[in-house]
Parts: sequence; C-alpha cells; structure tokens
Amino acid sequence: MIKFTWEIGFYCNFKCNYCFYSQARWENLEKIQGPPKSPEIVKDAWKDIYNKYGPAYVYITGGEPFLYPNFVEIISRISKFHKIHVTTNLSLSIDEFICKIFPKRGEINATLHPPFVDIKKFISQILKLKKANFTCNNCYLAHSMQMREMLNYKKYFKKFEIDMALNIFWGKYKGKKYPQDYSEKEKKYYQFVANWTRNKEKIDNKFFSKGEEFKEKDPQLYNLCPSISTGRLCNAGYKYAIINVDGTVKPCGQVLGPILGNIYQRNIRLYERPMKCRIKYCKCREFEYGKE
Repeated sequence: MIKFTWEIGFYCNFKCNYCFYSQARWENLEKIQGPPKSPEIVKDAWKDIYNKYGPAYVYITGGEPFLYPNFVEIISRISKFHKIHVTTNLSLSIDEFICKIFPKRGEINATLHPPFVDIKKFISQILKLKKANFTCNNCYLAHSMQMREMLNYKKYFKKFEIDMALNIFWGKYKGKKYPQDYSEKEKKYYQFVANWTRNKEKIDNKFFSKGEEFKEKDPQLYNLCPSISTGRLCNAGYKYAIINVDGTVKPCGQVLGPILGNIYQRNIRLYERPMKCRIKYCKCREFEYGKE
C-alpha cells in the first residue's frame, strides 16, 4: 500500500524548543495554514485518493493533531477508506477516539516530551488505549538535553509492560548538527538504550564494546550514522508522499518540488516508478525500497 505523511495542522499545546516548528515560530505558521477544513471536505479528498490508488497508510502529524477542529470525526470518515496512524503527545482526551474509531483502522504513536508531561497521566492514556485493543506505540526523542534520562524512562515504562522506542534528533543544537555530530559515546549509549530490553542482563549503563556493530535494520538505529542516499532509486513520490497543511503533495519533506498535486483540488498524480534521490542524507529511508 502507498504511504502518506499528512501534516494536518500547525496547532500545538506544547512548544518544545527542539521542534523545528518552534524555530519557524508557531504564530507565523498558524497564520499561513488557512482555516480548518470540514470533515466532509477532508473525507471527499481522501475518498478521491482511494479511488485512484486504493487503500493507503495515512500517518497524521502536526503540531498536535487532536487540536485540529473535528479531528476525531475527520479520521472516523477517512478510516473507512484508509488505515490511520496518529502521532500525538496524548495530552488531550482520547475517549471520543476510542468510541468512534475501530481499533484495526487506527493506531497511535505517543511521543513523550518530558518537560511538558505528567508521566503518570501519559502512561494511563497508553494503558487506556491498549485496554480498548488499540495499537499504541511510544517514542522518545534522543535530543542532547534529554539523553541522560533515556534509560530511566525505558525502565519505568517497562514496569507497565510498555516499550519505549527511540527517535533520532535531526537539527541544530549548540552549534552542532545532528545526527552527524552525535559523539561516539552518545551513539553507544543510544544503542545500549534502544536494545536494553534484550540486553538488560548486562550491567546497566555499560556501553557496548568498541567493536560491536550497529544493527542498522533496527528502525531506531537507522540514521544514527547517516549514509549518503543521493542518486539511489527511491519510492518517495511513487509509493510514499507527504501532504502539507494546505493539501499540497510532495515526494518527501526534504525537497521543495516537484509538486504532485493537491488533495483538495483532487489532482494528485504520483510517479509511475521509483526516481533517483536528490537528497544527501535521507530521513525516511524510502530509497531502500526502490528497485534497480
């Protein structure tokens, strides 16, 4: 199935200073996103995609998607055509989501932001979703400001039989560019925490030996040591695309064009085959799936 990442809106109740939207200034983004679309307009747009390309995986991000007006009603309608995956900080009520969305049609990716979160409430939200038979993943951003506590959080979640995956930080911090400027110590610690469940019998906080290789197929570890993707065949624009808040469709989030249409104008046209990647360092890994 085709995968779409849909940036539904720039609304957010967290203002994390490591977020690239914070660097672009949220108030500026909110001005350019335009008025929210009605559930009917959104449903018709996604039905048109279904008619053209069949069912798809739709990964909804923000901002915070649950702040978008009529959000649950919107995903209730489009989940009739597509499988929905929502990335959320879980700070808002999920009761309507549980009542209206069929568990096999929608899942949650909960992102933990320690400066803004009551950890007990965050865990109770995850457990509520799991009790209702929803898939609910949990992830933690490996930013330099909060790497020290990664293992403690990993252990704490494990007490509730919740796994915590790690996400690589892409961006600049204190004059360094990440992930390229993670230190060797940070890389080893990241790998240790990512694999802690499998390696918890080892002494806590003891990093992997110098000669031990990264398991690159683990999605948590991909891009810890970025490899150059320029010129490799890529599914972006063919089996994957990103949709901006105004409905504009692009091959991926790292290129400005070409524009592949607009879902609200119902003129989306994806590539007919994989194309060569034009980006030096790929975040989405779609180049892995292009066929030579």
